[in-house]
Amino acid sequence: MVKSNIARLLKWLKPWNANLVALENLELSGLDMDSIVEERRFEEEARSYLLSCRRRENAYKDVYNKLYLEYLKPAPCSIFSLSDFVDNPVCNLIGTGKKVLDIGCGQGILSLALALRGNYVHGVDISDVNISVAQYLKKLLKVDNVDFSIMNATKLNFPADSFDYLISIDLVEHLCLEDVIAHLKEALRVLKKNGAYIIITPNRLAGFKIPLHLHEFTIEELTRLLLSIGFSSIKAFLFRNWKWLPVFLCSPTFKICLERMHKLFKLTRISYQLLWLDYCSLMAIK
Repeated sequence: MVKSNIARLLKWLKPWNANLVALENLELSGLDMDSIVEERRFEEEARSYLLSCRRRENAYKDVYNKLYLEYLKPAPCSIFSLSDFVDNPVCNLIGTGKKVLDIGCGQGILSLALALRGNYVHGVDISDVNISVAQYLKKLLKVDNVDFSIMNATKLNFPADSFDYLISIDLVEHLCLEDVIAHLKEALRVLKKNGAYIIITPNRLAGFKIPLHLHEFTIEELTRLLLSIGFSSIKAFLFRNWKWLPVFLCSPTFKICLERMHKLFKLTRISYQLLWLDYCSLMAIK
């Protein structure tokens, strides 16, 4: 026990290593090394395919259906992570009684967690494989105040001013830049006045270099883009979305100042990830 705790502590005191973190995430999904190599090879081919497509709506669906069916193989066992999401600080920030759209909802774990907290939630994803798992979990848990739909993030099939909150986690990096812009315009349209879009996406400066990340942003770049789209103000999450940390929102200007010192914070993994500098974690207000 003592040795394992010391090893865990030493891991966090080492310098930031994006490749190691990406590998850890893949291993958590249950992939062995051979499968990880195969999955990365598929991602390289899929990246070239997506970037060469003029109309990508069906291409996104084809790629992510194949990714989840043949490599990541989603399974209802992910229900065991649901409790972690229910007590998630972002869920605490949203609260209860809100209309929430979860964009790129995957297997629907976050959507279900938000619904269990008393919100009405609609989860959308481009992959019908993911949506089928989400619908299975909804039925299994007997949650009535959540719906799931197959939908492209660039064409949100909802009336204007429909939602109090939008949230996307690990979505926009999987879109080409022109599709990110189209998505943000749609997000602004379906968000109610004074509503908020919580957007969490890997920071380009973290250096993840994942093939299916078609366009990554820095905090500064994403803040400027959100303002140019028409969001009235932006707030940044100061600390990482860990259960034992409360939510602290700060000016994006302050977070950008920290981002410009990213080489200093990368000297230890704990400082870089505690300040959530490996991600752009922003809340855009309409």
